[in-house]
Amino acid sequence: MKIKKIIIPVLLCAAHALAAGAQPQQERTIVAYPLALYTPETSLMLGGGAVAVLRGGNSAARPDNITLNAIYTLKNQTVLQLLPEFYFRDERLKLRATIVYQDMPTSFFGVGNSGDISLSGLTDKEEKYTNRAFVFQPQLTHTVWGSLRAGLSYDFKNTRLSGFPAGKTLASGAVEGSAGGTLSGAGLMLDYDTRDNLFYPREGVFAQGTTRFYRKSLGSDYEYNYYSLDLRRYLPAGNDNVFALQFLGVVTGQETPFYDLPLYELRGIYNTYFTNRASWFFQAEYRFRAAKRFHGVLFAGAGNTARDLASLSLTKPQYSGGGGLRFILDEAEKINLRLDIGASPWGVEPYFGITEAF
Repeated sequence: MKIKKIIIPVLLCAAHALAAGAQPQQERTIVAYPLALYTPETSLMLGGGAVAVLRGGNSAARPDNITLNAIYTLKNQTVLQLLPEFYFRDERLKLRATIVYQDMPTSFFGVGNSGDISLSGLTDKEEKYTNRAFVFQPQLTHTVWGSLRAGLSYDFKNTRLSGFPAGKTLASGAVEGSAGGTLSGAGLMLDYDTRDNLFYPREGVFAQGTTRFYRKSLGSDYEYNYYSLDLRRYLPAGNDNVFALQFLGVVTGQETPFYDLPLYELRGIYNTYFTNRASWFFQAEYRFRAAKRFHGVLFAGAGNTARDLASLSLTKPQYSGGGGLRFILDEAEKINLRLDIGASPWGVEPYFGITEAF
């Protein structure tokens, strides 16, 4: 573990040096910000962060970018994030990664809840525990044709769980993954991206299909398959207004630990209320210019979960909707602070963060 924590940053620095060498006239834009964020899963988050955007001589090319966040929450949660994205060989080769350390007191509400459960029923099922994890998720893709890329995806997670309440399901060991452990999975991915901007796209398509196979031969304590499909469409609506659409489907195997099941992606619903091995979500968002440095947003979404793909239904979905504001931090790169209020039959929740929800 200690070796990985040393090697990974070194490899990323080397990759950035190669990118800089390929584009010797890079222009650097750094947007630093204090963080005062909020989600229902974390409560108030305090900290700081920065987005570094590195452009070469071609202003139309996609920029290298690195996001760094350090966060502490009022639920005594600590999160450190490093999110680099580099382009090589005239954008034909793309390297991006998610590197996270978290010390996360959180809650478990069971696996397989359906939409007919009440908020009080969910509250009665809550089990609080602490998840400490180191996550390293690199993706390397190469251009196949036009905007289509193909490549490799890897996921490494080392997780330690503690603080299970006595007499509950987690403490009994009956839930898959309650012992914690290591996940290590590799697979293939396809990536199609015609968005006109990484941070606030006004037009284009983003589509990504990912497979990963977690095996003991790769160092994983659990063996299962993972499949995901993320489809997004951005439609200009005049005067800097945008319609944004997203469909996300995820299917995982029988041995998936509970803490790695798909999270519920709809604003207005606590993201572990409805967890299971298969899920789908659809959300639509209308983004419009409200004032000189502000955008407004209206959104709605629906989704469902099930124990496997064959049981996944499009009928009787969970749903949510709401609205929000965006404050433009950097007009040139279109980096925004966002405040959303999401509402559902299970509550009304605020969300405050940086960049768009999708």
